[in-house]
Amino acid sequence: MQNRETYSDTLPKKYMAAGALLFNEAGELLILHPTYKDRWEIVGGIVEADESPRQACEREINEEIGLDIHVGRLLCVDYSINLENAENLQFIFDGGVLTEDQIASIRLADGEVKSVEFVPASSKEDRERLLARDRLGPRLVKALEAREHQTTYYLEKGE
Repeated sequence: MQNRETYSDTLPKKYMAAGALLFNEAGELLILHPTYKDRWEIVGGIVEADESPRQACEREINEEIGLDIHVGRLLCVDYSINLENAENLQFIFDGGVLTEDQIASIRLADGEVKSVEFVPASSKEDRERLLARDRLGPRLVKALEAREHQTTYYLEKGE
């Protein structure tokens, strides 16, 4: 019989990431361009050891754009297998609407974030454009729908 420690070593390892949907008062979505990727992302990142997805999301908001925000409810969780064949869980939370003062106080993480911008996200056409954003697209559109309909979605590979 295995002891608890040896047994836990045999369990599958999954990594987690958490992000937030942050909006301006016009309803546009904040996206950022990391220095280490060719694509735009929402604010967020990897969940570290002994950290909840919500804590990771709030830490990443602070690290990436310098704001101290307590995120709202969970909009979606997405199970997928990445290009390296690693299982992962992606959480997206509602970060709410930023005030003009908060937007003015955004400070980009030195060496990590090139720029941020707000993009339209409310119409069908806006969401179709967001769908084109590779693997994040379908998850992002479902998170926007969840926010609009006051629900939470469980997804697998964005569906």
